[in-house]
Parts: sequence; C-alpha cells; structure tokens
Amino acid sequence: MDPQAPTPVPGKPSFPEPLKPKDNHWITILSMAIFVLLSLAAVAFLYYQNQQLKSMLATYQTQVSPTPTAIPDPTANWETYTNAQYNYGLKHPTTWKEIIDPKNEGREFTLKSSNNEFIHATVFTGAADSGKDDSYKKTFQLTENTHLLITYVECDGPGCGFGNLELPTFTQILSTFKFLENDKACTQEAKLCPDGSYVGRAGPDCEFAPCP
Repeated sequence: MDPQAPTPVPGKPSFPEPLKPKDNHWITILSMAIFVLLSLAAVAFLYYQNQQLKSMLATYQTQVSPTPTAIPDPTANWETYTNAQYNYGLKHPTTWKEIIDPKNEGREFTLKSSNNEFIHATVFTGAADSGKDDSYKKTFQLTENTHLLITYVECDGPGCGFGNLELPTFTQILSTFKFLENDKACTQEAKLCPDGSYVGRAGPDCEFAPCP
C-alpha cells in the first residue's frame, strides 16, 4: 500500500492592498485663497470707485457760483422832477435844465440839454393815440381819461423836429417814470362834461380832471 501524500493545508487568500487616497487639501486651500484674494480685490475696487464718486460730488457741490456783476444805475445821481398835480415823477440828467411855464404848470414841462435836445411833456385829456409809440415819443395814462405825452425833439439849425433815431438818454428818462405814493384815496366820483364825457377825481387834492 502506497503511502498517502500529505494533504496540503489551504492558505489564506491574499488580496491587494487598497490604494490610499492622495492628500488634495492643498488644492482646496489654494482655491479658497484665490477666491478670497479676488473678493478682496473686488471690494477694494468698489471702495475706490465709491470714494472717487464722493469726491466728485463734493467738488461739484462746493463749486462757488459766479457772483453776478452789479451793473451801476446810470440814473442814480440824476435829478427828479415831481408833478404833484398828477402824482408822478421822473428823473433826468443834472445837465438837463427844467423849463416850466407858470401858465401851464403841472400840465407841461420841458427838459433842455446843452446841445439843443429837448424832452417835452404835456398832459392832455381824451383818448390816447391808438398808434404804436415811436422811439421819440411815449404816452402814459394818468387817469381814466387823462394822459401824459412825452416827446423827444432835436433842434438842428433853424428848425426843430422829432428825433429820427432812438436816444439812449431819452429811453433812460422814460424808464424812471413812476407814480408817486398817494396816501389819500380819491372817491370814485365822475363829473359830466359838456361834450357828454365823464372825468374822475385825480391828483393829491382829488380834484376833477379837466374836461376835454
């Protein structure tokens, strides 16, 4: 009988050792660092832009507006003609002489310059000229039926006539016309005139205006 061969004892099965995962934490740290840096850069840029905008707004708001140049009044030192009868006044250069006829005081007066220029003012009753005022004349309404006509006249040689060109001084004189303050209030009465028209009270004494 043949001797039996020994039965081999089965060994433990061998398995390959699993691979250890690589350590990638440095990639995560690097990514987070880049993100933080980009965020800080964006915040810094926005802060810089905001400061620039504030600076521009502050500069714009603090800009001093140019002070308007005061234009001197050429009539400041002029003399004043006052008409107490019809409660108005106007200025004229000191070199212009007032000429007043005692017979028509209150209703007419003339201003004469040194070079034969005249400004004549006369009060008339009735309707004013419906035509447009020219450069040499101006009409002011004093009362409902009373007007003041101011004209500019030039005298050249033997004759006189209305000025053909607008006179700056005449325009300035007209600009100074104003009604005077009248503390006395006139009653709203009317007087019938012979021609059928009516006139009211006017002036500081509240007298009836002359009939036409």
